[in-house]
Amino acid sequence: MAFKIGSAADLDRFPITDQAVITALRDYLTIFDNVYGSDRNIEEKGGYALYLSKDDSLQELTKWYNTDDIIEPEFVDEIIGAEVPYCIAVYIISAEYGIVVAIPADERYRLWLKKTKRKFKVRITETLEDIVEVEADNNSDAITSVRQKYDNYEIVLRCEHFTGVRFEAEEDNDDN
Repeated sequence: MAFKIGSAADLDRFPITDQAVITALRDYLTIFDNVYGSDRNIEEKGGYALYLSKDDSLQELTKWYNTDDIIEPEFVDEIIGAEVPYCIAVYIISAEYGIVVAIPADERYRLWLKKTKRKFKVRITETLEDIVEVEADNNSDAITSVRQKYDNYEIVLRCEHFTGVRFEAEEDNDDN
């Protein structure tokens, strides 16, 4: 059974029981609501979600597109934690709007998923900070004194000294 869902508020009206799928659909529908407005005309322009049950085939999607061809999605991502393997697929249907489809992860979607997934290396940098008062003749001596205490574990920074975290990602081009 397929459902066309227009906004995040409408999601509760449909008999979808898989919480991971509901969460994924709600996330995308909330984006549509915030960007395009929750009162948008989905029949005319798009900006909606489709839910295809595990009994539906990819052919069901062609009915919503009014075409006989299977359309390749712009983006596919796995829904982590779904009771049965599900994917979210994003399709562009006009210059302004797209649709999001929650669809069972059949073999074709698994292939598309592999094509759209890339490997990244993500560096996580946490910053710990403390201010230590010392008596010294100059900046250099003050730093040397604190560094010695730090190196000798007389000064130890802990979680209460946490001041921030930074994430940096770069694509992993290694073919290993």
